[in-house]
Amino acid sequence: MRRIQHIANHLDPITENVAECNATISNSKQAGAGKKVALIGSGTIGRNWAVLFSRAGYDVCMYDIKAQQLQTALKELKEVRIPLLSKYDMLFGCDVDAVFSRITTTTDLQTAVKDCILIQEGVPEHLELKQSVFRTLGNALYSLYGEQCSTILSSSSSTLIPSKLIAKMRHLQGNVLVSHPVNPPMAIPVVELCPSQCLKANMMARTKTIMQSIGLRPCAMKKEAEGFIVNRLQYGLLQ
Repeated sequence: MRRIQHIANHLDPITENVAECNATISNSKQAGAGKKVALIGSGTIGRNWAVLFSRAGYDVCMYDIKAQQLQTALKELKEVRIPLLSKYDMLFGCDVDAVFSRITTTTDLQTAVKDCILIQEGVPEHLELKQSVFRTLGNALYSLYGEQCSTILSSSSSTLIPSKLIAKMRHLQGNVLVSHPVNPPMAIPVVELCPSQCLKANMMARTKTIMQSIGLRPCAMKKEAEGFIVNRLQYGLLQ
C-alpha cells in the first residue's frame, strides 16, 4: 500500500477526478477537423496512432524513411486494422473510407512536420535512435518556426524518460514530453503523460486536451520518474 501511495504522489491532481475526465473526453469524429498531426514511424505503434487521430477528424501524415514500409502500413490499415475497428464500433461512428482518407504518408520530414499541432514519435525503443529522431525533429521545426515553435513533440516511449530523449537536442527541448499509450489503445484508452523539468508551461495541458479529443484518458505526471505510472503500478501490485 505504501508503494501504491508513492506512485499516486507522482500524479497531477487534475487526473484524479474520473467523472471530470469522462465528461471532457469528446469521442467526436469532428474534434480534429482542420488540424494536422504527424507520426514518426509507420510500424504497429504508428498505425494505432494513425487510427486514433484519424477517427477523431485529424489530418494524419505518417513519416518513415522507407517508402515500402509506408505502403505496407497503408495496405494493413485499409484492409485489416480500420475495418476491424469498425466491426467493433471503435471509429466514433466514422465511415471506414473517411478514416483511411485522412491518412497520408511521406518520406520527406519537412513535409511531415509542417503545420502540425503535434508530432508523435513511434520508432523502436532504442535510446540512441530516439535521441537522434528528436534532435532531427527539433532542428527541422526550428528551421521552420524558430524558438517560438509551439508544436508538441510527443514520444510513445514506454521506458525512456524525457530528459534522456532530449539530451542531444539543440533546439526546442521544452516542447518534448512522453505520451505512452496502454496497448491496445482502442480497447484500453489510457495514456501516461510524463514531462521533463524543462517542459514549457502549456505543453502538458495542450497534450492532455488533444489526447482526450481522440478518446484517451490521460494520466498526467507531476514530474518524470523511471517506469512512468503503469510499469510502476504493475510492479507495486505484483509485490
